[in-house]
Amino acid sequence: MKNSEYMIIDGKPVAINGEASILDLIRTVGIEFPTFCHNLELPVYGHCRMCMVETREGVVEFACSTPPRPGMNIKTNTEALQRYRRVLLKLVLANPVPDRLQELAAWLSPAGLKPVTGGGDEEAKRPLPEARDD
Repeated sequence: MKNSEYMIIDGKPVAINGEASILDLIRTVGIEFPTFCHNLELPVYGHCRMCMVETREGVVEFACSTPPRPGMNIKTNTEALQRYRRVLLKLVLANPVPDRLQELAAWLSPAGLKPVTGGGDEEAKRPLPEARDD
C-alpha cells in the first residue's frame, strides 16, 4: 500500500485515514459488524461489548472506543467472539425493554436469535472461558 498507516482486518490490509475508531475503519471497508451503541442510539462507551475484535495476540479490544493503530492485526468474527456475543445477546434479551422488543427481534432474526420471554437458558448460565495468557 502507498499509505504507511495501515492495519490488517480479517487478513486484509486497510489504510487508516483519520478514522476515530476501529469500528469506523471496519465500516469504511464494508464489513457488517454488530453493535448496540451505534444501532440503538446509546452513547458510545464500550460497555455493550458487542463490537469486540480479537488481536493477533488473542487480546480483545472494543472497536467502538479503540482508535486504529498502524500495524494492528485484528479479526472481527472468530469462533470465540461469536460465542461471547451470543451469550451477551442472551443476557441482554433476558429482560428486554418492551418498547424496543420488536426492533430488537427484527435486528436479531438474521442471526437466528430472538428475545427471551422468561425462564433460563443453559448456555447463558455457563461461565465464559478463562482468559488466555499466551
